[in-house]
Amino acid sequence: MKQLLTILCLVLLSSCSNDVPSDKLVYRNGLTYEVDSTTPFTGISVRYYEGNYLEYRKNYKDGKEDGPYESYHENSELWMRGNFKDGKEDGLWEYFDDERNLTKTENYKDGVLQE
Repeated sequence: MKQLLTILCLVLLSSCSNDVPSDKLVYRNGLTYEVDSTTPFTGISVRYYEGNYLEYRKNYKDGKEDGPYESYHENSELWMRGNFKDGKEDGLWEYFDDERNLTKTENYKDGVLQE
């Protein structure tokens, strides 16, 4: 019974996912929308390399990039991660080589690289 309940919960969680492929989004008048929608997109956009390896995962709120962003090397290792706020880079951005060694950090405030 516990296994059945666990499987049911996993199915429900995966069906509620709001991951939208990036090719199902369009950019109009400074905002991102799902194709054929008039409401600015809120949710998570993903893009995959050939072979179904995740290329990036990006959050949107009201049509603007907002929240965590992660991009991956073709070997599925993390390449970069950072945060967007109201469509602009905000906070710490980290870059990694294809063996996941930290190679660079940058700090942004309202889309401007801080020295």
